[in-house]
Amino acid sequence: MILIAIALAQASAPFGGEFPVEALDICAANRALSGKELDKALRDAARQRGWTDVETAMLIQGCASYAEGMEEGRKSVEARIKAEQRQKQMARQQQLNQQQ
Repeated sequence: MILIAIALAQASAPFGGEFPVEALDICAANRALSGKELDKALRDAARQRGWTDVETAMLIQGCASYAEGMEEGRKSVEARIKAEQRQKQMARQQQLNQQQ
């Protein structure tokens, strides 16, 4: 009886209860798109896979989160590079000051 309840809960959960890696691949493949083009591409991909409306909505939301994460990661890397460049520049300036 418990196993049946678990099976029913998983069957009714979007993607069987787990966001599929395939969805991340779809997000990555369409990352150059935005707005209506992105929405259409994601809906088409979901339709091709036979995903439900709920799963399609989760895909769209997941891709939005994916894009935000990629942007945050890019900004973090840029900030780290700038900080390293400043440190190198300060070290060079210190060496020049010591040589004088």
